[in-house]
Amino acid sequence: MNDNRILIIGSEGQLGIELCEALQKYYPDETIIRADIRSSTHSSNTPFEFLDVTDADAIRALIDKHQITEVYLLAALLSASAEKNIKQAWKVNIQGLLNLLELGREGVIQKLFWPSSIAIFGYESQREQCPQNGIHKPITVYGISKLTGEHWCQYYHQKYNFDVRSIRYPGLVSFKSPPGGGTTDYVMDMFRAATAEIQMHCAINPEKALPMLYISDAVEATIQLMHAESSKITIRDSYNIGGMSFSPKELALALQEQYPHFRPEYRRDFRYDIAESWPDSLSYKEASYDWNYQPKIDFEKMMSIMTSNMGVTAN
Repeated sequence: MNDNRILIIGSEGQLGIELCEALQKYYPDETIIRADIRSSTHSSNTPFEFLDVTDADAIRALIDKHQITEVYLLAALLSASAEKNIKQAWKVNIQGLLNLLELGREGVIQKLFWPSSIAIFGYESQREQCPQNGIHKPITVYGISKLTGEHWCQYYHQKYNFDVRSIRYPGLVSFKSPPGGGTTDYVMDMFRAATAEIQMHCAINPEKALPMLYISDAVEATIQLMHAESSKITIRDSYNIGGMSFSPKELALALQEQYPHFRPEYRRDFRYDIAESWPDSLSYKEASYDWNYQPKIDFEKMMSIMTSNMGVTAN
């Protein structure tokens, strides 16, 4: 493990920031390279490089420069943002992945983590405890790109024996960084609005429950999967994982216990239909069996963590 040199592409996003912090517990700072198309926004002892994930030559040069062995490819246009920029979303989400898969095929890198999403599911998917191999008929550019990416990951493993691993993230909750343009961003928006005592608009059906995961569980699952023995990984497209499920109404009522004047307004937009197409909850028995995945943060713990910290970061 200590011989690895890690590259996190998309390091300045919601997941990248906290993944980098967690990986520093396992690897020396100088062996973790952060890269993003945005400037570095947080303090870290790890080196930072500017990188456009669609630039294959730049990726190869950076990997050669730092002798990278393992890549976490987090750069993406998320569900809501992707709907507004279809061509760019496809370029970032698919061409970026193929650039790294090709380096894996050539033996330039040894291992790749690439996140998928619950966006690969659709209206025909099972609502409760949606299974690993349920119906996959996404209705968004993001979901289509993620489902395509899952097939590419499986192909490169089967065809070239490249060690690529993936998780289907549900909505992620975190107080350390702003959300990045996903359909479940309303969660962080509600916490910020409640703690700052300002009005907010939620585009999602107030009764619609969605699978959610606190960021520490997502990070721990990611590292756990990447550290698992290859022989234990039976799924090479992407694993379901889950944690909790709740609706905007449930979250608003919980917030009102501490912030009684908080009253979100519900104004439907294109994100309403996206959320309606997704399952309410996920089955993750394969992840639990293969590499002992088990979430630790439930709804009550998440509420405590978020309300204790959002006041500091609300601005």
